[in-house]
Amino acid sequence: LALAQSLNAEPDKALTNARRVVAIQPHEANANAIASIALINSGMPSYAIDLVSEALELNPDEPRTPYLNILGVAQFLNGNYSGAVQSIENNLVRNGPTGPHMDAVLAASYAQLGKDFEAQATIEKLKQTNPEFPVESWFGNFIKSEDELQMIMHKLQSLGLSRS
Repeated sequence: LALAQSLNAEPDKALTNARRVVAIQPHEANANAIASIALINSGMPSYAIDLVSEALELNPDEPRTPYLNILGVAQFLNGNYSGAVQSIENNLVRNGPTGPHMDAVLAASYAQLGKDFEAQATIEKLKQTNPEFPVESWFGNFIKSEDELQMIMHKLQSLGLSRS
């Protein structure tokens, strides 16, 4: 419910239900991860970091969980670009789930760190594997400031991302 409410632009309700699920099942890794996604979608990524970190502690050995990716997105949105790169790269090393959305976050994180070569390589991978992925629209789900979104998109486009 919290996830659905976050996607439906009901952040107050999403936060209430994210807190409820964690209160009911505080030691359930997936519950913490879903609550984290709801918080990210609702524009509260700083709250998501502790929850998804708890999910990683509760289930550290299962590589097919998206916990490191969720952590990477939350870190990116909180301005911890090196932490985002580390989380996403750790996920890749352990053969965790990935996709164009994580390539976009990784490229943006590299770009924010001034690592243009790495950002360009990630953008090239994204263009080759998923040329139609709507990067701007996807980031727009989480980045609520139009100025911030345009700044990130401009940076990615200057490094080779096509406007989508």
